[in-house]
Amino acid sequence: MPDAIWLRLPVKNNTKQDLDLLLEIAYPLLDEIELYSPNENGTYQSIRLGEHQNFSLRKYKVPNYLFDIHLHCQSEKVFFSVLKVLSKSYCRSTSVANANLWRR
Repeated sequence: MPDAIWLRLPVKNNTKQDLDLLLEIAYPLLDEIELYSPNENGTYQSIRLGEHQNFSLRKYKVPNYLFDIHLHCQSEKVFFSVLKVLSKSYCRSTSVANANLWRR
């Protein structure tokens, strides 16, 4: 069973415009990453990417993991992400990931 690290990612839009953002998890050696995005009805949808999935199926053809995030004006959403690494020794000896939020 892979080691899993959970992240809670609150994102707030204080502007008067809707925002389209990119969440980047800058650690291409993750075995699996799953982002849980809140829907309007209070449920969550998940998007799963990973080192062992077909690279050609990714929307963004870059080594790091990128996720689209849309925020309505004057709103806040809380995203959750789980990072999984199969090698316990590698996970313990290395910093896990950097998360960046980019405006598109």
